[in-house]
Amino acid sequence: MQLFLPVFPKTTTPISACVDVFEHDNVVQYFAGAAPVYSHSVNDQPYFRFVVSNLVERHLCTQTEVSRCFGVSTDSVSKWYKWLKNEGPSAFFGPDGRHGKAHKITGERLERIQKKLDKGQSNNSIAKEEGITESAIRYAISVGHLKKKALVTESATSATEASTANERNEADASAPMGIATTRYEERSVTALGMGGHAPALGDPAAYGQWPPKQYHHQ
Repeated sequence: MQLFLPVFPKTTTPISACVDVFEHDNVVQYFAGAAPVYSHSVNDQPYFRFVVSNLVERHLCTQTEVSRCFGVSTDSVSKWYKWLKNEGPSAFFGPDGRHGKAHKITGERLERIQKKLDKGQSNNSIAKEEGITESAIRYAISVGHLKKKALVTESATSATEASTANERNEADASAPMGIATTRYEERSVTALGMGGHAPALGDPAAYGQWPPKQYHHQ
């Protein structure tokens, strides 16, 4: 969306029947009747947004009157007014000053969105349900305020299985008696005629005390 900067009048100009405004020496002055109520520099956009939102909040003018006087869109004025209603002055004077940054996701909304992400719901559908932009969710994820559920893909599962198989192959190849003889202690005892045989790994007798009793030299 294209940004239209406000145009501040050089002479006293009514915003409404209750409020006048003019700019002199790069300072914008607002008057309610004969009393000055606000002032800010011409370059202080966050404060301008805060001022006009307050004027609307106090019913000193309408959003349409603000739009007509300063040459900004009614959508922008409406957006600033919602910031004031929902978040207060911090929406204008926080760390980012609202210079096109993502909507702030906090409190119950943050918890609600995190639960939806945990269930695997998409950013787009969550944004529509919460009435915010998808970029707001992406930004919250990028800074760590939200965490995206990791998807375990088929390729990742195959890679894990392959890694496990490789580890087994390496263990077999490094056995002192060669491939497929990783239980070389048991096999050595059997080869020397010290009784028994190397039990299968599935044999319950393979587990318990080591070495098994039948392996002790008589």
